[in-house]
Amino acid sequence: MTRVATYGFVNAKLRARISMMLPRDWMLQMADAHSLTEAVAKLNGTPYESASVTYQKTGDLKLVEAELLRLERDDVLGVQRFLAGAPAALAEALFRRYEIETLKNALRVWFARTVAGRPSDDVVAYLDHDTTRSGFSVDAIVNAPDMDSLLLALSGTPYGAIAAAELPEVAQRESLFRLELALDRRHYAELRVAIEALDAQDSAVAKRLLGIHIDLLNLLWVVRVKEFYQLPEQEVLGSLLSGGAAFNERVIESIYRSDAPLESIVGVLSDRYTGAETLAGESDDIRRLALLAAMLQEVLMHEIHRVMGGYPFNVGIVVAYVLLRQNEVRMITTVLNARHYGIAPDAVGSML
Repeated sequence: MTRVATYGFVNAKLRARISMMLPRDWMLQMADAHSLTEAVAKLNGTPYESASVTYQKTGDLKLVEAELLRLERDDVLGVQRFLAGAPAALAEALFRRYEIETLKNALRVWFARTVAGRPSDDVVAYLDHDTTRSGFSVDAIVNAPDMDSLLLALSGTPYGAIAAAELPEVAQRESLFRLELALDRRHYAELRVAIEALDAQDSAVAKRLLGIHIDLLNLLWVVRVKEFYQLPEQEVLGSLLSGGAAFNERVIESIYRSDAPLESIVGVLSDRYTGAETLAGESDDIRRLALLAAMLQEVLMHEIHRVMGGYPFNVGIVVAYVLLRQNEVRMITTVLNARHYGIAPDAVGSML
């Protein structure tokens, strides 16, 4: 099958959808809303209108966020029907991210109830209870009375062996950190396998886009740990995801060991991307991290648009679409939370 036959239809379909995505200027207009209610109402008449309906019924921002994530997830899942063979397998691997996030959220509720002894009934309503493709039940996980019951709930799924290997340390450390890291690594390992199954041209494009995405996750992780947590260096560097495109482990290790890791990253990126001056002038640590996340997201968006401006008949359009849809929902969620917490509209723009 030719590349045009493989990607002609999906390329046209996804580019049409991309052209209808809410632009950054629209997000800034939403940020100018006088209240959260007014901001949410701007979703009426968009593909996210059901999130506005949810808010009208409940007044609960967390339920709105859950609905936005559901819409994003269902949209990404739908991409697979335009594909076959190895490209479809990659789309499936991209979708697995939502399943793993659902599992991690369910495990956090189970941990709070069973290990930490904290009440968590108020959190259960925000979990995604839809049937997962791997067959585990969210309700069975959150209601498991002990580790053996939890393992039984995950038996026969791709995650059962990971849980069996990591749960003893969960009890010993009273932390889900290792288990969640193992789940994340499984996801990105599955992505790498799917990418390797593509032909050479598709594989190169997918590796580049997803590699930059992994770079951003690793950089945000080491800065967050450096700024807010006290973890041993070996544990931090040992938790990095493999497969990055531009920042190898040696560079990230150097950034982590720096007395000013944020400034180290800015020094690498400031000659190509905006936001460095704003970041350098910000003193609040939380705001600096949010600004860094926005700056790094711009790096990814730059690469996505570069790929979209090139040869159209490859898997790049699929990966680009998924990342763009995720970014759109991220921006909406950022604006709504900014309105909820009373952050000035001028400050919101730098977070997008």
